[in-house]
Amino acid sequence: MHRLTVFGLLLAFTGSAIGHTYHLGACPIVEPMSGFEMNKMLGVWYVIQKTSTASHCITYNFTRTPEPGTFEIEQVSQHFILGLTPLDHDYSKGYSE
Repeated sequence: MHRLTVFGLLLAFTGSAIGHTYHLGACPIVEPMSGFEMNKMLGVWYVIQKTSTASHCITYNFTRTPEPGTFEIEQVSQHFILGLTPLDHDYSKGYSE
């Protein structure tokens, strides 16, 4: 019975390990969506699901920058442990059309 349990656990872990793969080299080039209108994305968006994060209450704020055709994406989130430190945990990324 013990061997069967160990075999079952090994089989389960092998299946989950196969579900994630790593690849060498650069990321693939992704073609932008045709007809995308960034103006419709502007404002605050509330994240309802995100993988690989312990944070919660995540929001994204898409805003215009003073430079024409350039936008900023600000992510704000709450993390239980990091929230106890005096650090600023926000980060921003720029986007250009």
